[in-house]
Amino acid sequence: MNESPSFLTPKDELTTRAGRLAEGARARSIDAVLVFQHTDLFYFTGTIQKGVFVLTAGDPAESALFVIRDIQRAKAESRLSIIREMDGMRSLPGALSDMGIGGRPVLGLEMDVLPTKQYLSLKKMFPDADLVDASSLIRAVRSIKSPFEIEMTTRAAAMQRQVFAEAHSFFTSNAREIDIMLRIEARYRELGHQGLIRMRGFNQELFYGVVSSGASGDNPNYLDGPVAGAGLYPSFPQGGGTRRIGMNEPVMVDMVSNVGGYISDAARMYCRGTFPVDAARALEAAVAAQEAVVAHMHPGGSISESAEAARKAAEAFGLGDRFMGPPGRGVAFVGHGVGLEVDELPVVIERTDDVFREGQIVALEPKIFLEDHGVVGIENTYAVGPDGPERLTDFPEEPVIIE
Repeated sequence: MNESPSFLTPKDELTTRAGRLAEGARARSIDAVLVFQHTDLFYFTGTIQKGVFVLTAGDPAESALFVIRDIQRAKAESRLSIIREMDGMRSLPGALSDMGIGGRPVLGLEMDVLPTKQYLSLKKMFPDADLVDASSLIRAVRSIKSPFEIEMTTRAAAMQRQVFAEAHSFFTSNAREIDIMLRIEARYRELGHQGLIRMRGFNQELFYGVVSSGASGDNPNYLDGPVAGAGLYPSFPQGGGTRRIGMNEPVMVDMVSNVGGYISDAARMYCRGTFPVDAARALEAAVAAQEAVVAHMHPGGSISESAEAARKAAEAFGLGDRFMGPPGRGVAFVGHGVGLEVDELPVVIERTDDVFREGQIVALEPKIFLEDHGVVGIENTYAVGPDGPERLTDFPEEPVIIE
């Protein structure tokens, strides 16, 4: 699939992205930004080959991708104007000097993800340079999606719609959580899911998502999210476990779709038999919390007020202490940006001055944790348009009852 022209990042996309980053860099008196991390490399160059993208803030048209391995594939996949081969990182100072970046330059780095060893190596390479953090600039640029990116996310949501519509057929008698996950994952791959879900946060990992039933939804976990599941091993304690799903038991299917690197995130409820009354009420509370955020999701809308409104919606159902986690263990956010990574900006959280911006893509995931039924909730992915949000995951929100 990666050889199809429709999955190559257009040249005008790369030009616009570099220009926006250069504008932010100039505002902070940064001479050049060095991009190493895979996801950022793909965003700014359209390829993930070993090397470094050097953005020249003064004239972004002079920016260059220096490739250590593999130059042929980089040139086949990237529409950048300047792609050069480099013989290891030791050649980087000379490469920058040839670009006119010398003396005592201010160099921006991805300090939120750059390993300390690599940072110290760069300090030795550029002893006269001022190394500063450019990660907030990069994340801000990436948080605003272009029509191309929204279209890619829409394609991921369409894949998700198909999988979720078929998921009921995977709930066979005596099935375990992992059995359903395996069928869902296989179907995703058949439809073109890339298989990898990227997260930026340190030590944060994610596979396709989770199938959670009963007590599995209440599993304490390291994942920076409300639901992780039991998983199979302590080495990766998330996702579906070996618990067998009973009759009249709510089951959450929370999965991430991925097309061309772009993410759509959604969750729906399933049940073999009768969906419990208290679980139905909890789902109603989660949907009310979602709609409370959606009401604020327009350009300039307060993110803090939206998150507060979501919490108050759950409290109106008497479920405030079980909103976004079991009592005492809830996460602070109710939604998050998605794009090439699942933990992008903005974070829908209280006590922030940030606002929604046109072009952002946001996954809202209000969840309620019940003592008897585990986790109940919803998740949808929205694009913030000029007049408000568009729900990209436009398939039914009601629980799917399996006879």
